Parts: sequence; C-alpha cells; structure tokens
Amino acid sequence: NHGKYSILVENLHPSATIQDIKASFAHLGNIVDAEYNLVLNDGQHVGSCVLSFDHGNAVQDAIDEFDQKLADGIFSALNS
Repeated sequence: NHGKYSILVENLHPSATIQDIKASFAHLGNIVDAEYNLVLNDGQHVGSCVLSFDHGNAVQDAIDEFDQKLADGIFSALNS
C-alpha cells in the first residue's frame, strides 16, 4: 500500500462534502486522500467515497466508530 490505507465510506448524505467527510474522520489519523467514487450528471455524488489514511490502524478505528451508525438519518457503511 506504500503508506496508503483506504476505506470505502458508503450511504453518505447527498449534501455531504469532501470537507465534511474529512472533518468527521480527521481525529482518527492523517487523511492523505478523499474522493467520491462516482458522480452523477448533475455533479452530485452517489453517496460513497474512498478515504485514505497513512496508517492502517485508522481504517479499523473508522470501522469501529462509524460502521452502521446513524448520521443525518442514514446508516453509514464502511468497508476496508
């Protein structure tokens, strides 16, 4: 992985921005990349992004803290 450990964050609220996602996960470790998986024609994301940390422990911590948690009325789903 060359120092990059990624997690798929799904079921994001349509209004969630990359900045919102980074802010929610920043306390777990250094985020080296965050990007939406797919973009619809109108420029809105489809509710998932790939979030990458520089340490693998942050990925497990993210799963432990956020997987299947209710956020903005939607249950989050995280997969490493």
